[in-house]
Amino acid sequence: MRVLADSEIRRLLDSGDLVIDPLPEDGSIQPVSVDLRLGKAYAQKPGLDCIRLQEPFKEDDYIDEVEFGDDMVIAPGDYRLLETIERLRMPEGISGIAVQRSRMGRALVEGAGFGFSGSDYSMMRRSRMPEHVRYAFRPHAGTKLLRGDRICQVVMFDMDGDGPISPDEAVSGGYLDVSEETMRCGMCGSMVMFAGDVYAPKDGVTLSPGSGVDVDGCFDRVDDDVLPPGRAYLVRSRERFRFTEKVAGIVEGTMCQHLWHNQSLMHSCFAGLVDPGYEGNLMMQVYSNWGPIDRSKPMAIVTLYPVKGAVERVYGSKSLNSNHQGKF
Repeated sequence: MRVLADSEIRRLLDSGDLVIDPLPEDGSIQPVSVDLRLGKAYAQKPGLDCIRLQEPFKEDDYIDEVEFGDDMVIAPGDYRLLETIERLRMPEGISGIAVQRSRMGRALVEGAGFGFSGSDYSMMRRSRMPEHVRYAFRPHAGTKLLRGDRICQVVMFDMDGDGPISPDEAVSGGYLDVSEETMRCGMCGSMVMFAGDVYAPKDGVTLSPGSGVDVDGCFDRVDDDVLPPGRAYLVRSRERFRFTEKVAGIVEGTMCQHLWHNQSLMHSCFAGLVDPGYEGNLMMQVYSNWGPIDRSKPMAIVTLYPVKGAVERVYGSKSLNSNHQGKF
């Protein structure tokens, strides 16, 4: 299983095997993903007491479309189901997953995408027609979205071949450069991330992830490892990573992270893509109910995937912010 590089994505678009309608704008095709834009939004119906999973799901019983003009502000803790402008149809033999854009995670947004493969995008019904992508969205700080903002990205996988590669394979193959401590704590097909600096949003701030987040203006560094409950925080990795153009990564929390931090009842809220060619620190979003950060235990894992095809657009250190200054 290999992540498709931008050259492979363009080849599938040119051949018509992959359908994205309308076609991606300039800059929307990233090194190993495609950005998708906000078109519509849906919210839970007022007065709904619960969702009955035992019954067939009828969308009209649970959600209403949210009318908005050029922008909308979502209050902390409110859920929205976002629908993309683009419609998507995957070719046979290719699977994909909609993941959160890194700047959304750094704006303290808890997002959830969906996996899909071949022509069966929705997993609820089979269709040869392109389908809009829907993305669950819950901010932990007031968040302003503009119609047309890039809200998520689709990462595509060629299902032929082996699964994720181990850190040993990545390092020995010249794909990755990390510390010995990270290597020792790594797992099959992944490596780990330890906590470094912690940042909290300023009280009352409204973040605009579509136009970038001003760290100095919107966040304060937290010096105490005991995090006040009921808030989301950004945790920067303790060490820097270097990826070559042959490997990509997906950052996410694990059950181990939940167990390691069970006394603090802390959970991770952010899975993000690490582009080939990236060099710098990584970022994790966590939500604290109570308790300290244990800096002796890993906070997250980074699953490593080989890249299929040549990466034509390499960001290097610009793909993720590495020093937490200015906008990112």
